[in-house]
Amino acid sequence: MQTKLFDYHLAKEYIAQKPIFPRDRSRLMVLDRKNKTITHSHFYDLPQFLKPTDVLVFNQTKVIPARLLGSKENGAKLEVLLLHQVDNVTWEALTKPGLKENQQGFFDNHLTGMILKVLPTGNRLIKFNQKGKSFKETLNQIGLMPTPPYIKERLKNPAWYQTVYAKIEGSVAAPTAGFHFTKKLIEKLDKLSIQKEFITLHIGLDTFRPIRTDRLEDHAIHSEWGEVDKKTAEKLNEYKKEGRRIIAVGTTVVRTLESATSVILRTRRIPASPAGGGGDVRIPLECAYSYGITRYSRGNKTIKPFSGNTRLFIYPPYKFQFVDGVITNFHLPKSTLLALVSAFAGRKFVLEVYEEAKRKGYRFFSFGDGMLIM
Repeated sequence: MQTKLFDYHLAKEYIAQKPIFPRDRSRLMVLDRKNKTITHSHFYDLPQFLKPTDVLVFNQTKVIPARLLGSKENGAKLEVLLLHQVDNVTWEALTKPGLKENQQGFFDNHLTGMILKVLPTGNRLIKFNQKGKSFKETLNQIGLMPTPPYIKERLKNPAWYQTVYAKIEGSVAAPTAGFHFTKKLIEKLDKLSIQKEFITLHIGLDTFRPIRTDRLEDHAIHSEWGEVDKKTAEKLNEYKKEGRRIIAVGTTVVRTLESATSVILRTRRIPASPAGGGGDVRIPLECAYSYGITRYSRGNKTIKPFSGNTRLFIYPPYKFQFVDGVITNFHLPKSTLLALVSAFAGRKFVLEVYEEAKRKGYRFFSFGDGMLIM
């Protein structure tokens, strides 16, 4: 499928630079994908579009302050953006400017970092040395929130880039669909007996990376670590048997749940990161023809406990295994996230919806407005 089919124009004034407060006052576009209808509302009215039997699944990942400002050995300014943790003191990272092997960076609180290796991707393996404190403790003291490149203003409050239910540290980008949920809204959902469940997917900066290949099928999807524990898997399967709607709060939840239900049809080798996390790609059945796959086994649409890296790439005409509804934001052109939403609601309908959102003055991307797709 041609990548250009997922392109659209967006003027910069539509890109939200900071959240709306209270967060549930953001706008909500409700899509009926069967009847191709749109309803305009606000996020605080979300409960009126749900049933008491519905199940909301949240991503409980927490963003770490992954941006470090320091200096090179010659005193020049240095910026380090942590990407993936290798061990307690070693990270795969971006450095600006690029550092060579054995060069050091110097940061506040007597923290130093040594470049162990320059990776083929241009990223660096950097080992940190901290006297008297753990690296995690120092990072929480001096690190800055790693906001997306389209957010031009520095955050006045780091909490702006966290969900109110964030719990497990590990992401360098936020599960932004969850930004719209306030404690008050969650309490309202609880009173309506709408069930909440939590999974984890640690989000990397590659989530913002556009698809640069001419064909979607040629894009090497990024790897992210996710987990659905045994207890949660059992409860989700029981809800499914009862006929309840499973609604994913964010594309990261969609990817995690579908990864836990999709079968490996055939693997193709993706260049692995020297820092780890590489491996074989998990291919959706409905996209199998793109890889010339003729032999496979079908899944049974139940969740299995899942812990590990996923490279699941969801795009049309993927047929969803487990998810019945999605809460999400408005995504970047030519992005894997837009491809996922298009697979769920239909590409033409989604692009029509985006044009309608622009006409109505909706705010786009991380701090923007949301949509509920059913």
